[in-house]
Amino acid sequence: MLISLAALVVAGLVTSYFVEGRRRASFTLIRAEEAAELEAGRTAIETQRLIHINSAETGTLELLPGIGPALALRIVEWRTAHGSFRHPEDLLNVRGIGPRLLEKISGKIVFD
Repeated sequence: MLISLAALVVAGLVTSYFVEGRRRASFTLIRAEEAAELEAGRTAIETQRLIHINSAETGTLELLPGIGPALALRIVEWRTAHGSFRHPEDLLNVRGIGPRLLEKISGKIVFD
């Protein structure tokens, strides 16, 4: 098994490891102050910004409450396979989104 580790990058230490030529993980080390700023920014985005559900990428979808990486990916996959969401209720077709989660996110999304 071939493992290579790298690299020092401006603004922090980024380490990736590769197994048999494929990247398996990547980590970024940042200072506590930077982490606090990032979290404050994320909180501001979560409370102020509406997410365009039909064009948002997975990282943006993860800003919605209750949406993690796996569910964000399922939203994008459903949208790719079936086309744009037209109504909030259309999101109920995505595995993992139920009435309670839909209620939590419905005021934070728009349909473009």
